[in-house]
Amino acid sequence: VMLGYVMFTLLSDNIRQNLESKDNNMTNDDLVYSAIKSHSSTLIALISTISLILVLLTFVFNVSQLVTSEETLV
Repeated sequence: VMLGYVMFTLLSDNIRQNLESKDNNMTNDDLVYSAIKSHSSTLIALISTISLILVLLTFVFNVSQLVTSEETLV
């Protein structure tokens, strides 16, 4: 949730800055594309972190299930 909030904040802050510029004639699509493009490396890092956390949680959950099932077999 925290990483999603950071991603949303980065994008919305960039869109807000573009909207406040005096010579703004960008469409909504251009505003979003510009925000994603300017923070692409940060977004890739955040998405990679979220993916890694999900993989680690899946691994830990499966290992704990395996240990629990082995204990019941003994």
